[in-house]
Amino acid sequence: MSELAIKRMANQIAANLKNRSDAQSATVTHLKSFWTPAMILELKVLAQNEPAELDELILKVLPQI
Repeated sequence: MSELAIKRMANQIAANLKNRSDAQSATVTHLKSFWTPAMILELKVLAQNEPAELDELILKVLPQI
């Protein structure tokens, strides 16, 4: 999957969940449930190389995935 698609999807998830009281756990659950290991790996690489491109919520939860 393209880096642009990974970034877009991750940021959309964060935008949809960040106002919930359980935002972090809901985000972790969503990523673990619906993203493949390859997609999560791409997201982690993107977070390492370009953290400013990702929502803060995504950066907070990545160590839990």
